[in-house]
Amino acid sequence: MELSQLMTEKLGDEAIDLSMAGPFTLRAHNVLGSETSTNPLVASAYWQSALQSPRFADVLHRLGASPAGVASREAYVVRHGAGHLRYDLVVFDQRYSGEPNAMPVAFASEELRDGWDRFRSRWLAAPGALDHNSTVASTLNLGAEVAVEAGFAMKFGVVLAGAPEPELCASVPGGRPWSIRDVTATTSSSVGVIATSRGGRIGVTGALHAVSGPGAAVEVQGVPGTVVSTDAITDSCFIEIDPARFGSTASVSGPLAGMTPRAYETVTFEGCTSGRVDTVVTGWSPELPFTMPGSQTKVLTKPVIAPGDSGCALLEGSDRVVGFAFYRTGFGSTVDFAAWIWAESVFSVHALT
Repeated sequence: MELSQLMTEKLGDEAIDLSMAGPFTLRAHNVLGSETSTNPLVASAYWQSALQSPRFADVLHRLGASPAGVASREAYVVRHGAGHLRYDLVVFDQRYSGEPNAMPVAFASEELRDGWDRFRSRWLAAPGALDHNSTVASTLNLGAEVAVEAGFAMKFGVVLAGAPEPELCASVPGGRPWSIRDVTATTSSSVGVIATSRGGRIGVTGALHAVSGPGAAVEVQGVPGTVVSTDAITDSCFIEIDPARFGSTASVSGPLAGMTPRAYETVTFEGCTSGRVDTVVTGWSPELPFTMPGSQTKVLTKPVIAPGDSGCALLEGSDRVVGFAFYRTGFGSTVDFAAWIWAESVFSVHALT
């Protein structure tokens, strides 16, 4: 069952326009310019505030989470329903083996304000936090009151489910355009984007799990390349290539930053196995758009990637890069989705433009 279907089955589809929940959400709407941009951001502010509340652990205990699940809190905001969308939370627990369990939640205003203050302090203490754009800064200042208004206007819910087994999407070597082949590991994956590093190197992004590590010799569509930087948390690598060996390529506008993926919007990727595919974002890590070093931030889509697609870029309508293909759930999982590493994190960790 697709994740959005599970959430609707467990929590229903009754929803409101969160951008009109109160004066502070309306201010956020005025900054962002549309309901489709504002509602997901309001939901993220609510859930980040709730997750930082000490009482959230009690919610997970009541749902039946294991101690490890309470501690790790692998959680995603999931949009689902029809008309005005709901934005509920799913928490995956590696040690939970029962049927997915759900309950509505409500947090007092002071719990949400305190939770947001904890998150805000932690984020501001992270390296590079103050380098973010003005939209992020505005959201950071409005976050507590936005969360309170959302909590008054709508009853949210949490679903607890067993963590599905990930299926990494590297494959045996293929021949489609823009493939990456590791010469020693004999695996094939997809190019993400062509970019330039802060040191002036030109190369492509790829999935770390599809190459044998730093210094690995690879071929990018038959042209030799070298893995010059890697990062395990974002499952990413940067491969230096000779740009003169390639023809013209389509341009992108850099990573999506300062907002969550927009509601309803079609996103597109082109993988070495799947070719060009249109899909929609169904969920994301609740800390978005506030990325921090050391945090593996992801977005979720329908389970549309296949072996060989690892590392390909997910693009939204204005050609901003939303994410890079990480894994999909294994066939036969209780819930089905594909996970993508948040693109801004990859650009940041490899210092790319």
